[in-house]
Amino acid sequence: MHVVEEPFLTRDFILSILRPAEVTTDRPFRTLRQHHAASPGIVIHVRMAGGRLAGRLTLYSSLNADAARAYRLQEFDTAKSLASHAVKLERSRWARVIKDAITSLSMRLPDDPFDDDAPAGLRAYAETCRRSTWRGLEHGGLVRDWLAQSRAWLDEDVDDRPALVDAIETLTREAERVRAEVLSEEKCRATTFFGVVQRMSISVAEIEGDSGEALLVQREDLERQGLAMVGQAVALLQEAMPSGGSFTLAMPAALLEPPKFDEPPSPYKSISDEGGILVTDLPNRDLNWVERELSREPAAVPASPLRLR
Repeated sequence: MHVVEEPFLTRDFILSILRPAEVTTDRPFRTLRQHHAASPGIVIHVRMAGGRLAGRLTLYSSLNADAARAYRLQEFDTAKSLASHAVKLERSRWARVIKDAITSLSMRLPDDPFDDDAPAGLRAYAETCRRSTWRGLEHGGLVRDWLAQSRAWLDEDVDDRPALVDAIETLTREAERVRAEVLSEEKCRATTFFGVVQRMSISVAEIEGDSGEALLVQREDLERQGLAMVGQAVALLQEAMPSGGSFTLAMPAALLEPPKFDEPPSPYKSISDEGGILVTDLPNRDLNWVERELSREPAAVPASPLRLR
């Protein structure tokens, strides 16, 4: 398994880092731009099958997340330097490879992300978002958010996958080089855990990393971002706040090499037509999850008001 950061982020994720745990507008991002603490981004005009315009998608180099954090911590010169390097990555030939892949893929998509003709990945993403009360269901917005994730174009543009993987690896390597040059140890107050969602219950999800280490997160935190799917690559950004406590943000990540199982694969990926799990041999970690769910007390939740006598 090889998971790395997404080379590009949407404005929403940058705002989540700039203003943790706050509901905000685009105004703080405009402030970043006015102070040269954010890059212009890459603008992609999304056209669906038939040529219908489905809005504009703007992607920003992942260095903008570091710049937003530096700006929040009043390290303004650092934020400007990171944003300046972000501009160079957004104008690189590797960025153009990804932009072309997104443009090409969008022109093959139906207007409705829930349509049977839509790619399986898009339908799964839309269904995940529909289950979450935190996201809207405007079809164009769902399509743009899905196209922003590398999973969309890595899975669908099979012929271009080697070039896309090379572009992601190069952009990631360049971003890490910039961080090493610009950020000191004192300024690196955030860490990121990369992994894949391997198991989920109704309330929690387990994200397993390259080394087999696993972290548990609230399933709701993944659903807010449309990431509550087994097999989804996730980056868990964790930051210690100056005033105390910590902040965790779940973001999509790029899965360049799928997991290699030393034991039988997770049964959560093999569901029978009757809705049951087909299993002959359970790995220990899966067995623990199944036993925990079976031991849970059944609970009835009223779906409508109950009449009282």
